[in-house]
Amino acid sequence: MAKLWGGRFSKNTNELVDAFNASIEFDKRLYHEDIRGSIAHAQMLGKCGIIPAEDVEKIVAGLETILADIEAGNFSFEVALEDIHMTIEEGGCCKGSIGVLRRMYELGVRMMTLTWNHENELASPNVVPGGGHNIWPCAPNTETGLKEKGFEFLAEMERLHIIADVSHLSDKGFWDIVEHSTRPFAASHSNCRALAPHCRNLTDEMIRALANKGGLVGLNYCSGFLDNQPEEKLCRSTTALMAKHAAHFKKVGGIEIIGLGSDFDGIGGELEMDDCSKLPLLAEALRREGFTEDEVERIFWRNARDFFEHNL
Repeated sequence: MAKLWGGRFSKNTNELVDAFNASIEFDKRLYHEDIRGSIAHAQMLGKCGIIPAEDVEKIVAGLETILADIEAGNFSFEVALEDIHMTIEEGGCCKGSIGVLRRMYELGVRMMTLTWNHENELASPNVVPGGGHNIWPCAPNTETGLKEKGFEFLAEMERLHIIADVSHLSDKGFWDIVEHSTRPFAASHSNCRALAPHCRNLTDEMIRALANKGGLVGLNYCSGFLDNQPEEKLCRSTTALMAKHAAHFKKVGGIEIIGLGSDFDGIGGELEMDDCSKLPLLAEALRREGFTEDEVERIFWRNARDFFEHNL
């Protein structure tokens, strides 16, 4: 790890790079928390029969080996990068620097949204200036999309095989990605606008375009992305609604595009499925909606695995 952080990069070339070089302990803690979460997720998938027990044992054993190395001080960042991939939710962290983007890739980043909820050097989000989240249903931004630097980033991300994530991107930005991308892209935590009017959800036309590009979409568990009520505060987050969005995705774009996006770290309110221990509730809701066991397995992990294996 010392070689990766200290030996290959000159000092004072970029403020963000200097910050990265000072954050080794932070990254070790970050991996520690993420790995524990992944272990819990794998164990829960095994309990509800989505992953065979022998596969769960292999996954958990591998992750626990990495944890033990971290705790013993033997953590090798170079080795970990072969098995652990990270995503970024806010391309603005690169400050418009292609060099920082490449550095992010070397640190293990393999997917990134171009924006979060604020305009940055790359593109505009799906929040209308002066309104957006203060309006229900919130209106999409159809006027401004990728900027010149955003197109430059898209080309470099595709060269590096960093997947472009269109969740949070404006409607115009989505179509900029469709027009200019040469590789599959993802919408990591977005649902169906036909069922819930949130501007961050995808229209049927968007779903078809994403599917035609070989993309992946992750179901979002946020109530405002799932329900269609006269007031946002009345919206509910239930596994039954999640299953209906999954069914709509299947109808419009095909079963192979659907994964789990959750957004646990970005949503609040009352959630029927408020952590990964409740995944069996979603599996049962999908079965009630008519999904087969094979399709449930695809949604829970196989589609995402196949997408990343084919595109990284």
